[in-house]
Amino acid sequence: MHPPLPFIDQLLLQLEQQEGRIAHMYRDTRGFITIGVGHLLTSEHDALALPLVHRDSGLPASADTIRAEYRKLATRPYGQRYGASSFAAHTRLDLPDPEIDNLTQRHIAGFHQELGGLYGRAHFSAMPERVQLALFDMIFNLGLPKLQHGFPRFNRHIRNGDWPAAARESHRRGISEARNQHVQDLLSG
Repeated sequence: MHPPLPFIDQLLLQLEQQEGRIAHMYRDTRGFITIGVGHLLTSEHDALALPLVHRDSGLPASADTIRAEYRKLATRPYGQRYGASSFAAHTRLDLPDPEIDNLTQRHIAGFHQELGGLYGRAHFSAMPERVQLALFDMIFNLGLPKLQHGFPRFNRHIRNGDWPAAARESHRRGISEARNQHVQDLLSG
Protein backbone atom coordinates (compact mmCIF):
# COMPACT_ATOMS: atom_id res chain seq x y z
CA MET A 1 0.00 0.00 0.00
CA HIS A 2 1.93 3.00 -1.31
CA PRO A 3 0.82 6.52 -2.28
CA PRO A 4 -0.36 6.83 -5.90
CA LEU A 5 2.33 7.78 -8.43
CA PRO A 6 1.26 11.44 -8.92
CA PHE A 7 1.41 11.87 -5.16
CA ILE A 8 4.90 10.35 -5.09
CA ASP A 9 6.08 12.76 -7.79
CA GLN A 10 4.74 15.70 -5.79
CA LEU A 11 6.27 14.32 -2.59
CA LEU A 12 9.68 13.77 -4.23
CA LEU A 13 9.68 17.34 -5.49
CA GLN A 14 8.74 18.66 -2.04
CA LEU A 15 11.40 16.59 -0.28
CA GLU A 16 14.11 17.68 -2.69
CA GLN A 17 13.10 21.32 -2.23
CA GLN A 18 13.17 21.00 1.57
CA GLU A 19 16.10 18.58 2.05
CA GLY A 20 18.16 19.20 -1.06
CA ARG A 21 19.64 16.54 -3.32
CA ILE A 22 23.34 16.09 -2.64
CA ALA A 23 25.31 13.27 -4.28
CA HIS A 24 28.27 13.43 -1.86
CA MET A 25 28.42 12.89 1.88
CA TYR A 26 28.12 16.05 3.97
CA ARG A 27 27.48 17.08 7.56
CA ASP A 28 24.05 18.52 8.21
CA THR A 29 23.51 21.52 10.48
CA ARG A 30 23.51 19.25 13.56
CA GLY A 31 26.71 17.47 12.50
CA PHE A 32 25.19 14.23 11.23
CA ILE A 33 26.72 12.77 8.08
CA THR A 34 24.09 12.73 5.36
CA ILE A 35 23.79 12.03 1.62
CA GLY A 36 21.18 12.14 -1.13
CA VAL A 37 17.80 13.58 -0.16
CA GLY A 38 18.45 13.89 3.58
CA HIS A 39 19.55 10.26 4.09
CA LEU A 40 21.26 10.00 7.48
CA LEU A 41 24.38 7.83 7.68
CA THR A 42 24.59 6.90 11.34
CA SER A 43 27.86 4.99 10.97
CA GLU A 44 30.59 3.96 8.56
CA HIS A 45 28.60 0.76 8.12
CA ASP A 46 25.71 2.77 6.61
CA ALA A 47 28.11 4.45 4.19
CA LEU A 48 29.65 1.11 3.23
CA ALA A 49 26.19 -0.19 2.29
CA LEU A 50 25.90 2.43 -0.48
CA PRO A 51 27.26 1.96 -4.02
CA LEU A 52 29.46 5.06 -3.91
CA VAL A 53 31.61 5.86 -6.94
CA HIS A 54 34.63 8.06 -7.58
CA ARG A 55 33.38 11.42 -8.81
CA ASP A 56 36.10 11.78 -11.44
CA SER A 57 35.97 8.29 -12.96
CA GLY A 58 32.58 6.82 -12.02
CA LEU A 59 34.36 3.66 -10.83
CA PRO A 60 33.12 1.94 -7.68
CA ALA A 61 34.76 3.06 -4.46
CA SER A 62 36.51 0.52 -2.25
CA ALA A 63 35.46 -0.07 1.33
CA ASP A 64 38.72 1.50 2.54
CA THR A 65 38.12 4.62 0.46
CA ILE A 66 34.55 4.96 1.76
CA ARG A 67 35.70 4.52 5.38
CA ALA A 68 38.46 7.10 4.93
CA GLU A 69 36.12 9.67 3.42
CA TYR A 70 33.50 9.11 6.13
CA ARG A 71 36.12 9.51 8.87
CA LYS A 72 37.62 12.61 7.26
CA LEU A 73 34.22 14.18 6.89
CA ALA A 74 33.40 13.47 10.56
CA THR A 75 36.22 15.86 11.54
CA ARG A 76 34.99 18.78 9.43
CA PRO A 77 33.23 21.74 11.05
CA TYR A 78 29.48 22.00 10.59
CA GLY A 79 26.57 24.28 11.40
CA GLN A 80 24.24 26.79 9.81
CA ARG A 81 27.07 28.55 7.96
CA TYR A 82 28.21 25.34 6.25
CA GLY A 83 25.84 24.37 3.46
CA ALA A 84 25.79 20.82 2.15
CA SER A 85 27.47 21.85 -1.11
CA SER A 86 30.45 23.29 0.81
CA PHE A 87 31.53 19.74 1.64
CA ALA A 88 32.06 18.83 -2.03
CA ALA A 89 35.61 20.17 -1.88
CA HIS A 90 36.36 17.68 0.92
CA THR A 91 34.91 14.61 -0.80
CA ARG A 92 35.73 12.53 -3.86
CA LEU A 93 32.85 10.05 -3.80
CA ASP A 94 29.29 10.39 -5.07
CA LEU A 95 26.10 8.38 -4.96
CA PRO A 96 24.73 8.02 -8.53
CA ASP A 97 21.36 9.63 -9.24
CA PRO A 98 19.46 6.34 -9.73
CA GLU A 99 20.72 5.20 -6.31
CA ILE A 100 19.58 8.47 -4.72
CA ASP A 101 16.16 7.89 -6.28
CA ASN A 102 16.00 4.29 -4.99
CA LEU A 103 17.05 5.33 -1.50
CA THR A 104 14.46 8.10 -1.41
CA GLN A 105 11.72 5.77 -2.67
CA ARG A 106 12.59 3.28 0.10
CA HIS A 107 12.35 6.06 2.68
CA ILE A 108 8.97 7.12 1.35
CA ALA A 109 7.66 3.55 1.44
CA GLY A 110 8.91 3.08 5.00
CA PHE A 111 7.51 6.39 6.18
CA HIS A 112 4.19 5.60 4.49
CA GLN A 113 3.97 2.42 6.57
CA GLU A 114 4.98 4.26 9.76
CA LEU A 115 2.43 7.05 9.23
CA GLY A 116 -0.28 4.45 8.59
CA GLY A 117 0.72 2.73 11.81
CA LEU A 118 0.76 5.97 13.78
CA TYR A 119 -2.58 7.37 12.59
CA GLY A 120 -4.35 4.24 11.36
CA ARG A 121 -4.01 3.09 7.76
CA ALA A 122 -7.57 3.88 6.70
CA HIS A 123 -7.53 7.28 8.45
CA PHE A 124 -4.16 8.24 6.96
CA SER A 125 -5.20 7.15 3.44
CA ALA A 126 -8.40 9.20 3.71
CA MET A 127 -6.56 12.41 4.67
CA PRO A 128 -6.30 15.14 2.04
CA GLU A 129 -3.07 14.93 0.03
CA ARG A 130 -1.93 18.29 1.42
CA VAL A 131 -2.14 16.87 4.95
CA GLN A 132 -0.30 13.73 3.90
CA LEU A 133 2.42 15.90 2.33
CA ALA A 134 2.76 17.81 5.61
CA LEU A 135 2.99 14.56 7.58
CA PHE A 136 5.64 13.17 5.25
CA ASP A 137 7.68 16.35 5.75
CA MET A 138 7.33 16.02 9.51
CA ILE A 139 8.32 12.35 9.68
CA PHE A 140 11.13 12.77 7.14
CA ASN A 141 12.62 15.56 9.24
CA LEU A 142 11.93 14.17 12.72
CA GLY A 143 11.73 10.41 12.35
CA LEU A 144 8.90 8.36 13.84
CA PRO A 145 10.00 8.43 17.52
CA LYS A 146 10.23 12.23 17.67
CA LEU A 147 7.00 12.72 15.71
CA GLN A 148 5.17 10.18 17.84
CA HIS A 149 6.42 11.25 21.26
CA GLY A 150 7.53 14.85 20.81
CA PHE A 151 4.31 16.25 19.32
CA PRO A 152 1.39 14.86 21.38
CA ARG A 153 -1.02 17.78 20.76
CA PHE A 154 -0.15 17.80 17.06
CA ASN A 155 -0.89 14.07 16.82
CA ARG A 156 -4.16 14.42 18.71
CA HIS A 157 -5.30 17.14 16.27
CA ILE A 158 -4.26 14.99 13.29
CA ARG A 159 -6.22 12.02 14.64
CA ASN A 160 -9.25 14.29 15.17
CA GLY A 161 -8.98 15.77 11.65
CA ASP A 162 -8.44 19.29 13.00
CA TRP A 163 -5.86 20.40 10.45
CA PRO A 164 -5.72 24.13 11.45
CA ALA A 165 -5.06 23.16 15.10
CA ALA A 166 -2.38 20.70 13.94
CA ALA A 167 -0.82 23.52 11.90
CA ARG A 168 -0.44 25.58 15.08
CA GLU A 169 1.36 22.66 16.77
CA SER A 170 3.66 21.75 13.85
CA HIS A 171 6.57 24.10 14.52
CA ARG A 172 9.93 22.32 14.71
CA ARG A 173 13.20 23.66 16.07
CA GLY A 174 16.40 23.49 14.09
CA ILE A 175 14.89 23.88 10.62
CA SER A 176 14.20 26.93 8.50
CA GLU A 177 11.16 29.06 9.18
CA ALA A 178 10.29 28.68 5.50
CA ARG A 179 10.03 24.91 5.96
CA ASN A 180 7.92 25.30 9.08
CA GLN A 181 5.68 27.76 7.24
CA HIS A 182 5.35 25.35 4.30
CA VAL A 183 3.99 22.63 6.60
CA GLN A 184 1.68 25.09 8.36
CA ASP A 185 0.34 26.25 4.99
CA LEU A 186 -0.28 22.66 3.86
CA LEU A 187 -2.18 21.87 7.04
CA SER A 188 -4.15 25.13 7.04
CA GLY A 189 -5.33 24.51 3.49
